[in-house]
Amino acid sequence: MQIAKDENVLRLGLYEAQETLEQIRQGRGVVLTEIEATESDYACMGEYLALAIAAGLFIRQVPVKLPANGKEP
Repeated sequence: MQIAKDENVLRLGLYEAQETLEQIRQGRGVVLTEIEATESDYACMGEYLALAIAAGLFIRQVPVKLPANGKEP
């Protein structure tokens, strides 16, 4: 993960994404069988991956410019 940060490369973690989906489901009270969860995870992760790639390609990040004193306003 640190290498991805150092190299400014998009890193999508499979297990982190699955944990996030499970937390969302639990928060909403959704109970799925293992097969339903697997199918749902792959569908959601496909959308997540597509959005992350599109954002990485098309959303321009503007560097934050600090004032001369080096402190944020």
